[in-house]
Amino acid sequence: FFNILPVQSVDVPQAFSPNGDGFNDLLFVKGWGIDELLSFRIYNRWGELVYESSDINQGWDGRYKGELQNPDSYAYVVTVKNYILEEPQTIKGFVDIVR
Repeated sequence: FFNILPVQSVDVPQAFSPNGDGFNDLLFVKGWGIDELLSFRIYNRWGELVYESSDINQGWDGRYKGELQNPDSYAYVVTVKNYILEEPQTIKGFVDIVR
Protein backbone atom coordinates (compact mmCIF):
# COMPACT_ATOMS: atom_id res chain seq x y z
CA PHE A 1 0.00 0.00 0.00
CA PHE A 2 1.34 3.41 -1.00
CA ASN A 3 0.09 6.76 0.19
CA ILE A 4 0.67 9.31 -2.57
CA LEU A 5 0.68 12.87 -1.30
CA PRO A 6 -0.57 15.67 -3.56
CA VAL A 7 2.62 17.73 -3.29
CA GLN A 8 3.65 20.37 -5.79
CA SER A 9 6.00 23.34 -5.78
CA VAL A 10 7.57 25.84 -8.16
CA ASP A 11 10.96 27.13 -7.10
CA VAL A 12 13.29 29.82 -8.46
CA PRO A 13 16.47 30.71 -6.57
CA GLN A 14 16.72 34.16 -5.00
CA ALA A 15 20.16 34.78 -6.53
CA PHE A 16 22.66 33.38 -9.01
CA SER A 17 26.16 34.31 -10.18
CA PRO A 18 26.68 34.08 -13.94
CA ASN A 19 30.44 34.65 -13.76
CA GLY A 20 31.68 31.59 -15.66
CA ASP A 21 33.11 29.72 -12.67
CA GLY A 22 30.85 26.70 -13.24
CA PHE A 23 28.76 27.24 -10.09
CA ASN A 24 25.30 28.84 -10.22
CA ASP A 25 25.97 30.27 -13.69
CA LEU A 26 22.46 29.49 -14.97
CA LEU A 27 19.05 30.22 -13.48
CA PHE A 28 16.48 27.42 -13.76
CA VAL A 29 12.89 26.82 -12.68
CA LYS A 30 12.71 23.73 -10.48
CA GLY A 31 10.06 22.12 -8.29
CA TRP A 32 7.88 19.10 -7.62
CA GLY A 33 5.00 17.95 -9.77
CA ILE A 34 5.71 20.23 -12.73
CA ASP A 35 4.20 18.70 -15.85
CA GLU A 36 5.08 21.53 -18.24
CA LEU A 37 6.76 24.93 -18.08
CA LEU A 38 4.41 27.22 -19.96
CA SER A 39 6.57 30.34 -19.60
CA PHE A 40 9.55 31.69 -17.68
CA ARG A 41 10.00 35.44 -18.16
CA ILE A 42 12.58 37.74 -16.61
CA TYR A 43 12.37 41.54 -16.62
CA ASN A 44 14.91 44.20 -15.73
CA ARG A 45 14.12 47.20 -13.51
CA TRP A 46 12.78 49.15 -16.51
CA GLY A 47 10.29 46.43 -17.38
CA GLU A 48 12.18 45.16 -20.43
CA LEU A 49 11.79 41.45 -21.10
CA VAL A 50 15.40 40.20 -20.92
CA TYR A 51 14.72 36.44 -21.06
CA GLU A 52 11.88 34.13 -22.03
CA SER A 53 11.64 30.36 -22.35
CA SER A 54 9.18 27.50 -22.12
CA ASP A 55 11.91 24.84 -21.95
CA ILE A 56 12.39 23.70 -18.34
CA ASN A 57 15.86 22.41 -19.25
CA GLN A 58 17.04 25.80 -20.51
CA GLY A 59 18.29 28.32 -17.97
CA TRP A 60 19.02 32.04 -18.13
CA ASP A 61 22.72 32.83 -18.38
CA GLY A 62 22.32 36.45 -17.22
CA ARG A 63 22.62 37.87 -20.73
CA TYR A 64 20.35 40.19 -22.68
CA LYS A 65 21.05 40.81 -26.37
CA GLY A 66 24.37 39.02 -25.89
CA GLU A 67 25.52 41.29 -23.07
CA LEU A 68 26.05 40.04 -19.53
CA GLN A 69 23.72 42.03 -17.30
CA ASN A 70 24.87 44.05 -14.29
CA PRO A 71 24.43 42.85 -10.72
CA ASP A 72 20.88 43.92 -9.89
CA SER A 73 17.46 42.60 -8.98
CA TYR A 74 15.30 41.17 -11.77
CA ALA A 75 11.59 40.33 -11.69
CA TYR A 76 10.39 36.95 -12.91
CA VAL A 77 7.03 35.45 -13.81
CA VAL A 78 6.74 31.67 -14.09
CA THR A 79 3.66 29.83 -15.33
CA VAL A 80 3.52 26.05 -15.06
CA LYS A 81 1.06 23.25 -15.57
CA ASN A 82 1.41 20.69 -12.81
CA TYR A 83 0.03 17.26 -12.05
CA ILE A 84 -2.05 18.37 -9.05
CA LEU A 85 -3.94 21.53 -10.01
CA GLU A 86 -6.24 21.70 -13.00
CA GLU A 87 -5.47 25.33 -13.84
CA PRO A 88 -1.98 26.64 -14.67
CA GLN A 89 -0.14 28.15 -11.72
CA THR A 90 1.70 31.48 -11.93
CA ILE A 91 4.29 32.67 -9.44
CA LYS A 92 6.15 35.98 -9.36
CA GLY A 93 9.26 37.06 -7.55
CA PHE A 94 12.71 38.58 -7.76
CA VAL A 95 16.15 37.15 -8.40
CA ASP A 96 19.46 38.90 -7.91
CA ILE A 97 22.54 38.65 -10.10
CA VAL A 98 25.55 38.65 -7.79
CA ARG A 99 29.27 38.52 -8.52
